[in-house]
Amino acid sequence: MRGRSALIWAKDRAKRLLAIGFGLVLASLLVFSDSGLLKVFFLSQQKTHLEQETERLREDIDALSKQAELLRSDDETIAQAIRERLDKTDPRDTIFIFTDEDRAAVGSSAP
Repeated sequence: MRGRSALIWAKDRAKRLLAIGFGLVLASLLVFSDSGLLKVFFLSQQKTHLEQETERLREDIDALSKQAELLRSDDETIAQAIRERLDKTDPRDTIFIFTDEDRAAVGSSAP
C-alpha cells in the first residue's frame, strides 16, 4: 500500500508541476508576446499620445484656416502681413529710435 500511495503522490506532484509550468508559459506568453499585455499597454499609450497630437493639429489647422480667410478678405490683416513681411511700418505708427547711449543710460539708472 505504501508503494501505491507514493506512486499516487508522485503522479499528483508531476501533474501539479506540469500545471504550474504550463501556467508560467501561458502567463509569459500573455504578457510578453507580440499581442501580449505589455504590447497592448504601450499601444494604448501611443494611441492616447496620437489622439492628443491629432487634436492639437486640428486646432492649428482651424487657426491657420481662420488666418487664411482673413488674409483673403480683410484689408487690415493683409496690410499687417505685408508690413511684417517687408519690415515696414504703418504711417500711423509712432516710432521710437534709441541709440546705444540711451540704452546705456537706462541700464545704469536701473536699481
